[in-house]
Amino acid sequence: MRPRKENSCFFWYSKGLTSYYGIETILSVSKIHIEKSILEDFTEDYSYLLEKFDYEVFDFQDDKGNEEFTEDKYCFFASNDTIVYLLNKVYRNLADKSKLFVKEGEGAKSSAVNLGLECSDINGSIPEFNNYKLLILGNDWGLIEQKLNYDFIQIGKNTVCVQESVLDFNVADMRMRHSSFPVFQGIVSLKNFDLNGKICAVIGNPRYEDLEWTEISSQKVLINVNFTYGIYENERTDWIDNILEACSTLDLDYLISQHPRDTGDLSKFKLVKTNAGTVHDVLKTSSVLITRFSSLIFESLCLGRPVIYYNPHGETHFYEFEPDNKCLFYATNKQELLNALDQLSKGDNQSEIANAVKNYLRRHLGTTTSGNASAYIGAFIDVAAKIPPVKQISILNKLKLDVKVLKRRLLKEKI
Repeated sequence: MRPRKENSCFFWYSKGLTSYYGIETILSVSKIHIEKSILEDFTEDYSYLLEKFDYEVFDFQDDKGNEEFTEDKYCFFASNDTIVYLLNKVYRNLADKSKLFVKEGEGAKSSAVNLGLECSDINGSIPEFNNYKLLILGNDWGLIEQKLNYDFIQIGKNTVCVQESVLDFNVADMRMRHSSFPVFQGIVSLKNFDLNGKICAVIGNPRYEDLEWTEISSQKVLINVNFTYGIYENERTDWIDNILEACSTLDLDYLISQHPRDTGDLSKFKLVKTNAGTVHDVLKTSSVLITRFSSLIFESLCLGRPVIYYNPHGETHFYEFEPDNKCLFYATNKQELLNALDQLSKGDNQSEIANAVKNYLRRHLGTTTSGNASAYIGAFIDVAAKIPPVKQISILNKLKLDVKVLKRRLLKEKI
């Protein structure tokens, strides 16, 4: 590996991985350094980049590449149902040298059991974690994930965090910044992330790779209600009322899909409670999705359903959805919502929408729709396991984490 320089970062690439297409629209590129062994494949996949930018070829000597390491097991951890579904296929591909641990409380264990995955539940620590070569997460900013991440890093082991969905990349929450190697689902995720000195990969999201475009059989609006964890929960009622008013004006049927961690009483509405394992079947019965900030935006587009992001309450996030007013509309008031819904309910320009979805998902979900995100992530994990430790823990950060963990334990709460 080449010495680190200011304003540089390292991206993992493998033959056929086209998820970096368009990266020059996200990052300011001055020069590309390409490992000699991948030059031919990279040239085939990204000839336009080599025509557009200066590049240099280097020969990477892997002194440890042929060594057999004794600690050949990978440790997977999931704290909720979504992360289990995210890591499911990646774990299966590496199951012969991996072990899955879960945290009880948000459906992780039941989802693993339903998927036929062997797992062990923990509360605070991975048993004998020093016996594992690498830790793989789908969240590295939750308290237990931070602790597990630091447990590995402090003994010289690397960690990988796979992006589980659309994320708010604000600096305060440090999402995907605790782990050694972040794996992003699309190039747009890089917009709000400091990549300087990072070793990372842009691949896709394995949770969506089996989703296929299905025909729309009826005009029905699916309303995704996901006011969770105390965030904008006081806006829920008005938000729903605005949408139902628009549906009534246009004489459109509706169904509300309630997030498993949304606690609002919606029993008076046409309602179905969903989770990561059931929401796709519900999406297939709809013709359009209306939601606030949510990963369902991408899931709906993968299934061929256009989306309206309705944001009258002015929520702000460090992720750019890039609405194109073809497959994804952005509305901030009732009139904009009505106009967007009216346009989409007519069902016109389906071929234009399909083309817009293809271009959109390439930027936001990388190679996901090709169905091979999990295989590429598995290949990256095998490479990451051989890289020497790249991250250290500052004394201050470790002290802050210890205090948070101690506080939870004194209150007899789960970490």
